[in-house]
Amino acid sequence: MENNMNNKKLKKIVTIIFVLVILLGVIVGIVNWVKKTPERVVKKFVKAANNGDEDKIIDLIDVKGRYAFEECDRDDDEFKDEYKTVTDEEVEEYLEEDLDGIEYNWLDDFTSFEDYDSIEIKKIKKVKKLDGNIYKVRAKVEFEEDDYDFSPYYDFYIFKNKIIYIDEN
Repeated sequence: MENNMNNKKLKKIVTIIFVLVILLGVIVGIVNWVKKTPERVVKKFVKAANNGDEDKIIDLIDVKGRYAFEECDRDDDEFKDEYKTVTDEEVEEYLEEDLDGIEYNWLDDFTSFEDYDSIEIKKIKKVKKLDGNIYKVRAKVEFEEDDYDFSPYYDFYIFKNKIIYIDEN
């Protein structure tokens, strides 16, 4: 009789533990799904470019970060300190800058992806965490235009879930 009660208690405990483990897995899955990751930022950027959604593209870009990254010559060791010192005035000047006598629109680097019929991520090759909390996401991006398509690799530099730089390999 006592053995039978112990077995029932043990079954209840095992069931409760099993349910808790399942719930924990579901919660972790939901948090990871909601949380922005560097890979997800790149995928959202390419999707926005493919849809021609310039507002979303702008939302995914950190201009202050881009300015700081260029100011420290893309040195991820120095980036965080440089980022802290960038002022709003410097960012405004950067946005209005005239480079080499040619009107430079910082957005051109990012919106030029819109000029194709179709753009998609073919492969995320690797994600590497650099110093200064920067992530470098190397992705193979396929561009299609009429009968012509090509798939270069790009390095997307991500800081605080925003793109600060894109470099074609």
